Amino acid sequence: MGIEENLTGAGRHRTAVEALVRLDRPVGEIRRMLAPISLDANLVPPAILRRADVLSVLQRYLDGQLEAQDLEHWAELFEGRSDVQCEDTPDHILDQVMLELAHPLLYEPITKDTIEIKVILLG
Repeated sequence: MGIEENLTGAGRHRTAVEALVRLDRPVGEIRRMLAPISLDANLVPPAILRRADVLSVLQRYLDGQLEAQDLEHWAELFEGRSDVQCEDTPDHILDQVMLELAHPLLYEPITKDTIEIKVILLG
């Protein structure tokens, strides 16, 4: 029974992290799914946040399906997680975009204009 519980827990972990990567549920729901999972929890293999995933989420914002706060809270959920890695990109642009989204007060506000620039940079 212990192995089944472990697999079930691992399955919930994978489901939560994949929902985070794709933002396929409301941010609050993903936050609740991730809450019982330690930031340094191992996931083998770790989930990969790809450029295409981020571009898809940014496009949903540009299309009016997401609010600026959704982008900020989504990006914040990646911080400190060892179970998600950013895809390698030239000059680590994907890492930088996620950092800027998570901290708009430190970098720049999330607006249609700033997101369009990020789409161009990632495109």
